[in-house]
Amino acid sequence: MHTLYNTLNLNLGQSKPEGTGQAKVRFDGTRIRIPSFVYFNRGVEVRGAADIEDFTRGVESRIEGYAVGSTRVLKGIRLPGVRELDRLMASMQTGVASVTIGGTLGKVEVAVVPLPVVNGPLRHLLWSQLRE
Repeated sequence: MHTLYNTLNLNLGQSKPEGTGQAKVRFDGTRIRIPSFVYFNRGVEVRGAADIEDFTRGVESRIEGYAVGSTRVLKGIRLPGVRELDRLMASMQTGVASVTIGGTLGKVEVAVVPLPVVNGPLRHLLWSQLRE
């Protein structure tokens, strides 16, 4: 999350994270699949997916995934017309950052990448979330 906030050039100070989110988790043998997660905190919405290989290895377990963050400063404000305005602003959104997640559980490596690098997996994720 820290990398996405920094990439979006958000100076949010030292306030405590008070966001909400949800994740789907599937166990496939010794692999943990997180096919979908979404988290919203302080005006930023983060969506992504990840896999953890052989969780029995603990901190040595390899991880692979991605996350995309976008600013949604009006989301959650309950005033007439704000929902429509938030959707309009989101459609014109320029405040977007994407990262790949790799390494191990003990040493997570997060790298900022251009959005087209994760565009295919992101499109699949959004379609699956829409069907829910």
